Amino acid sequence: MLSGIIFINRNGLHWRDAPQEYGPPKTLYNRWKRWSEMGFVRPVMETHPLAWTFFLPFIMVTTFAVVNLLVGLIVDSMQDAHSEEETTRTGAYRDEVLLRLDAIKWRIGDLRRGDQTGE
Repeated sequence: MLSGIIFINRNGLHWRDAPQEYGPPKTLYNRWKRWSEMGFVRPVMETHPLAWTFFLPFIMVTTFAVVNLLVGLIVDSMQDAHSEEETTRTGAYRDEVLLRLDAIKWRIGDLRRGDQTGE
């Protein structure tokens, strides 16, 4: 984003002429306008013309960290949902197995009672 703003300002282009890799022209313009209104970029760039070499990596690393946090939250939520689903499925299977075991116990009991009566 910052590199797109710097590219436009250095080359004297219109915002609509920004290359696609820098993002939508309206976003570039809005970000530049907001930063300019806050009085953040212009004084720094006037005093330190190579300050963009700091701003660009800073913004890239910060963006990378935030995106990774969001991805981590999404993956964690998906794992929790999957875990709950597995627990529910396992619980249902366990109940079915216990019912079958009870049926087997009753059947064995019936067979033993049949042997005791001499059948």
